[in-house]
Amino acid sequence: MSIVVAVDFGTTFSGVAWAQTKCPDVHYVINQWSQDSSSSLGGMTSDKVPSEIAYKDKKPRPGCLWGFQIPNTWNTSRLSSTYRDSRRAPPPYHASEEDVVTDYLRSLREHTVKVLELKIGRAFKGMTLDFVITVPAMWPEKAKAATFSCAERAGFGKASKLRIISEPEAAAMHALHASNPMVWKSAIRLFSVTLVVRHPGMELSVEALSSTGHFEEFLENRLSFCPGWGRDTLEEALHRFETVAKRTFCGNDDDDFHFPVLGIADNAKAGVRRGRFFVTGKEMKEIFNPAIFLVGGFGQSPYFRKYLHDHFAPGIEVLAPVDGWTAVVRGALIKTVGEICPSATGASVESRVARKNYGLRKQTSFDPKVHDDSRKGPFKSIHTTVYELDTPTGERAPMYYNDNPDIKIHATLDPPLDRIEKSCVPLVRGYDNKKYYRVSYDIRAALFSAHSEYSLWYGGKNHGTVKVDYA
Repeated sequence: MSIVVAVDFGTTFSGVAWAQTKCPDVHYVINQWSQDSSSSLGGMTSDKVPSEIAYKDKKPRPGCLWGFQIPNTWNTSRLSSTYRDSRRAPPPYHASEEDVVTDYLRSLREHTVKVLELKIGRAFKGMTLDFVITVPAMWPEKAKAATFSCAERAGFGKASKLRIISEPEAAAMHALHASNPMVWKSAIRLFSVTLVVRHPGMELSVEALSSTGHFEEFLENRLSFCPGWGRDTLEEALHRFETVAKRTFCGNDDDDFHFPVLGIADNAKAGVRRGRFFVTGKEMKEIFNPAIFLVGGFGQSPYFRKYLHDHFAPGIEVLAPVDGWTAVVRGALIKTVGEICPSATGASVESRVARKNYGLRKQTSFDPKVHDDSRKGPFKSIHTTVYELDTPTGERAPMYYNDNPDIKIHATLDPPLDRIEKSCVPLVRGYDNKKYYRVSYDIRAALFSAHSEYSLWYGGKNHGTVKVDYA
């Protein structure tokens, strides 16, 4: 039996929620925090604790106070994504920025364990802890990896593998769980909201992500019962939506569209006539009209909700789920419990959209019809460099990594070839008549909510994790 513990490590406040796998649908948020250096559980009741830590002289090593323990008169180190952007005081002389984050997370973990021991009793000693920690989606991979490393050093991965999830995905899980699923499904699949604060003003950008997925559901709801419906029919209709309707619809009720659905007989009820499926302008608006949901401390502001409502079209709803301040930590718990306990109630992620293009250098046979003659040459590197490029949606990435000045190094992969037994690797004779090992291996990537994992494969076997150095 185990306990799942979710940690929302925030820039200004952090939260913790937990559940037991024997009762996967019963969730708790820790709201007891010590308010003095005695480390007692009482003192302050709050759904979150300040993400702050302060040090005091104490031999042989300086001690620390954290959260509500810190007196208002003390200088504190406020934690953040880069460990700099919200800092009110520099790191103490004895510690690096990573040490400060590790100390805070260690204090948070120790407090969580004390709460669990109090709530569960002696049965707690026989249980394992599964931790999941949240990170902002916009953090660079290097910052995510640093936070993950600090959490492991703080003891979060002692008994089991530490998980990591992006804050927006966790918030979406809570929104789906707490509210009308159809409303939130439209909101989550259609729009990504980015807030940029620039004093003295505020700028909000909204980017449409996947109206095609919403249209696909619309088609299936209307036509899947018709004889002749199939994947080919769906793909053809989706292609026209993507290339024509989506690019030309301006929101007018009188703009009707038709989509090819060859193979489906005329059906007035379904809206099919002469091999075409007719969609009215009003129905198109329902497909496109999104909702914006607000979570976190900023999302609880009545002024911010009013600002969004006043600055967007009337068709866009501005909604705030219940428990919005703790939505991220609650959603992280819901998702992780659902992964560990299939019987638990929760939502799942069907697909994700890559934020950028990713690629690597590849050695291949020269084709004069495809390749540039100046690119011919040997490929000697054992290390694998992964590149990234941010392009507008739908724009094709270039073939060559140095054709675009905006292409940057994303990470360097260092496969542990020494883990492969030499007896399994064939020897070949090179052009210099010397013998060499020929290793034809694969590096497989596993993509998750907020991070990627790479593994070395040779001879059909997994030979372990590949070291990643993010740029």
